[in-house]
Amino acid sequence: MAGFVYSPDPAIENHTSTFNANSSTPNGGSINNYIWKFDDGNITETANPIITHVYASHETYNVTLTVEDDEGLNDTTWQLVQVLRHDVAIIDVTPYCNWTYEGWSISINVTVANEGNFTETVTVDLYYNITAGNKIGTKTVDLFTDETEILTFTWDTTSVKPCRNYTITANATISIESDITDNLLNSTSKIHVRMLGDITGDNAVRVDDVLKVASAFNSQLGDPRWESAGDLNRDGKIRVNDILAVALNFGKECA
Repeated sequence: MAGFVYSPDPAIENHTSTFNANSSTPNGGSINNYIWKFDDGNITETANPIITHVYASHETYNVTLTVEDDEGLNDTTWQLVQVLRHDVAIIDVTPYCNWTYEGWSISINVTVANEGNFTETVTVDLYYNITAGNKIGTKTVDLFTDETEILTFTWDTTSVKPCRNYTITANATISIESDITDNLLNSTSKIHVRMLGDITGDNAVRVDDVLKVASAFNSQLGDPRWESAGDLNRDGKIRVNDILAVALNFGKECA
């Protein structure tokens, strides 16, 4: 009589499942052949009662086992095997702005989604140079099936080299993952880290920077003359101390 069990139950997409036919019994002789039909195009004959298989898609499969003994007798059984998936994805990485001054902090939103069939505990790591392993931070979130959440990270650029464009990269990990192709995502826009006082963003503090902040003098957030890059002390106003801050860095430029 043919019989089998499998584990894990449910089976997991793109992960190994083990099928065990040791419960099969011969009718007087001994079993010498196990024929497995996995319902995904794979048919395997083996003398071993234990076999592994990987399903590439999450759906329900009708798995059939036929056992043959040395007396020429056979028996067939089947089971419906449900294949589910563990799958999370990073679907968006959006910085609050595409530039910041060195030493400033900037907010970055990361949208993570659970696209699988299980509740997941997701760890999201955010990098400003993933090749070098330069990490902004780590957050952990629990997501139900089909749930999406926006995580806000704060990047402190105090120790970051200015005059460079940085690609922000988010990476999501879970304990078991069926599809890693959507776990990593770069921001669509890079963040340019400027020297303090580089109003124009050309990697140098020159006369044009002084003129630009001077032209916005005595303005505040919302005014037509407002220049966000000129508010060096971030108080929502451009006053003498902002112009002095640019003047103190006058002549600096990146190599």
